[in-house]
Amino acid sequence: MKAVVVGGGIGGLTAAIALRRTGHEVTVLERAPELREIGAGLSLAPNAMRALDALGIGERVRTHSAPSEVSGTLRTSSGRFLRRFRPGRDEPLAAFHRAELHSALLAELPETVVQTGIDVTDAAEADADVIVAADGVHSGFRHWLFPAAPGPGFRYTAWRGVTEPGVGPPVRGSFTMGRGAYFMIHPLPGARACWALGAAEPTPGVRNPSEHAEVARRIADWPAEARELVAATRPDAVLHNDILDLDPLPASRATASRCSVTRLTPCRRTSARARARRSRTPWCSPSRCGTTPCPKRWPRTTPRADRVRRTSRSRRAARRRPTRRRRGGCTRCWR
Repeated sequence: MKAVVVGGGIGGLTAAIALRRTGHEVTVLERAPELREIGAGLSLAPNAMRALDALGIGERVRTHSAPSEVSGTLRTSSGRFLRRFRPGRDEPLAAFHRAELHSALLAELPETVVQTGIDVTDAAEADADVIVAADGVHSGFRHWLFPAAPGPGFRYTAWRGVTEPGVGPPVRGSFTMGRGAYFMIHPLPGARACWALGAAEPTPGVRNPSEHAEVARRIADWPAEARELVAATRPDAVLHNDILDLDPLPASRATASRCSVTRLTPCRRTSARARARRSRTPWCSPSRCGTTPCPKRWPRTTPRADRVRRTSRSRRAARRRPTRRRRGGCTRCWR
């Protein structure tokens, strides 16, 4: 089977590795003219590392991360400790520089797999049996498949930076919370550290003459460790990005030419009572979730049976309501 992955980021390269492991012919199409080393610190949770282990590349990728032993603190901006993460008690996070993680994934693929400078916005431009859309928060494929779906929304603003090897104080992992802001620190291999300052802002797109000076101003009264780490970072190494978020798409199915994108969410309830009534519960009802009915299981009921069932539920709910009533009172709250 021929597969095309649109987007050569962390997710796109991982998807390409997984498809090649299962014997498929894979091509990665990246819009940028070249794959550059961009980004700052990035942490992978244990479940993400287990996914890389399942692909057989976990150990090689871990060589680019900080030591897996977890130790750190959670505190407020005034310095009050909320929690300490002790080694051996909490599952580890793997801290990477994004560029190094990206390079490690890219090294797992042949050079001919990734093609740069190609912008793909719909399935007609990619000749493949399967297309994986991994083209980021401003995905053209998402808009092509779901034009009515809302676009990305603004969440907050973040400043990030990475210190040079051996520059700055030795650090431990920490997460400091302030009023409408946070400051996170992660150690990196090679005597480096990455940090991130997130702050709630009313509008996106606001830039400052010196982002380094802006970060220093915002954390002027925060713990000394955060201030020293920012001071040890080169001003040109501070990144300023607006953090965007996307709402999940509804369950749906879209098919175009030789590309099929499917998201199926069965509407059958999973409770024990629902399983006992399986013979009377439809698997996929258009009136409930808008999906195409399954021809083998539908119909299991009729409109009249649905109406009778709804009426029975209403009567049972009415019997459960309190019947005692005081003068001028309400039968629900008795006021």
